[in-house]
Amino acid sequence: MSDACFTARATTKAHVTAAIGDIHLAVANGQYSHDAIAQFIVAVKRVLKSTYNPAEPGCGMEMLLRSSTDAANPSKISAIKSTDVATIASIIRDASAAARASKTASGSDEPDEPTIVTRADAMDAADRANQMTQAVIGAKEGTAAAITAKVGARVTDAVLRTADGMDYKSIDEFELYELVTAAMQAADRPRVRDIRQQLLAVLSIRFNFRQRFSDNVAVLRARIARIAAYGITVHEDMIANTILAEADEAAREDWGREIETAMGKIGLSYGYDYPHDADSVAVILKELAAADTVRDLMAAPAPATNNNPGQANAAGDTLSHVRRLIFDDDSTVGTAATVGYESDSSAESGRKSRAGRSNNKDKARGRSKSKARAEQTAASNPCKYCKRNGRRNRHPNVPPERYFWNKKWKGFRPRYVCRALNLPYQEREAFEPEFGGYVSSDGDSSDDE
Repeated sequence: MSDACFTARATTKAHVTAAIGDIHLAVANGQYSHDAIAQFIVAVKRVLKSTYNPAEPGCGMEMLLRSSTDAANPSKISAIKSTDVATIASIIRDASAAARASKTASGSDEPDEPTIVTRADAMDAADRANQMTQAVIGAKEGTAAAITAKVGARVTDAVLRTADGMDYKSIDEFELYELVTAAMQAADRPRVRDIRQQLLAVLSIRFNFRQRFSDNVAVLRARIARIAAYGITVHEDMIANTILAEADEAAREDWGREIETAMGKIGLSYGYDYPHDADSVAVILKELAAADTVRDLMAAPAPATNNNPGQANAAGDTLSHVRRLIFDDDSTVGTAATVGYESDSSAESGRKSRAGRSNNKDKARGRSKSKARAEQTAASNPCKYCKRNGRRNRHPNVPPERYFWNKKWKGFRPRYVCRALNLPYQEREAFEPEFGGYVSSDGDSSDDE
């Protein structure tokens, strides 16, 4: 056996070990979940598929993860042993046997010439066969080592060690599909209720109509493949129903006229009670693909960021609370800014505040405050912005740069603009110059310089 064969084994092992080692396996509290290991195995398949296979260039080593005794699709490379060695004699013998088999199959009286006759050709063929064998063994060793490093020896020892646990098995005494099965069985299994929720999420998926139907169906099938690991099979009739339901809803919108035309053609071919299969799904996607080529994808609304109504309401409540902190409480100075802003810049808030005074003590306090405000003038206001704009009321404990002052526009942020735009802080600054001014104590707005 040439040195190239041993080099192929070591090189392939190092490549596979490093590539699988770079794959992330999410672990929480020392335990990985079923979904995490399933995604990890998919990434391992991707690495092996991209690994060079000298025997079948372009096919990779992905079949190493399948059993050599699989009745449906047995893996030939999984059956390769490290002791398999090709020699000149074996190559010539195999070539002669192949020639005789070809003669028997064709029924010809003349024997076929063997493809390999000379010793030089047989030596080259033997080197190629041995190199392929060692590359497969190297990939198998690298995969086993990388999976063990990810999931832990406690999981893989059941496959890699002997029955008494005292010694390791040789590379020829196990197959990688056994290692993958052990890793899947050691995962933290989800609850049955969680599996049902995932199935419901797949069946109630909402399409992003800014993308083509083919892209949305690809996402749908990816989610179906994910729950297939739980033993759940979503048949083509359910996939067709999901596609038609989303397309029918889009056809009722103003931007979905082209989809409506396609749905009309689909309705002529298939009734509502038609038992769909893979062929009908292909026809449906063909009609919808024709609609995608002529419709304006960006005319469709952007997809919702959250399809859960409960979480959406919670997010909305949180956003409203943040807005109250920013626009009413100023978030950092507390009620001082609120008092100055509500009593001086919003007539509506002032009326609500006065209506809430239900006892004589509050009324007396309100009269004392009104009297104190009457004694204040714009000329005596210490804030240069208030003085310049004729604002008489002071805002103690609140610096001017924090007191609803827009540095970019150089003016107060009016409350009616906040209500009209209902935008976050950064976006509101960009639109304020169109409105201008600030809200005075009587509720009117006036322009700033």
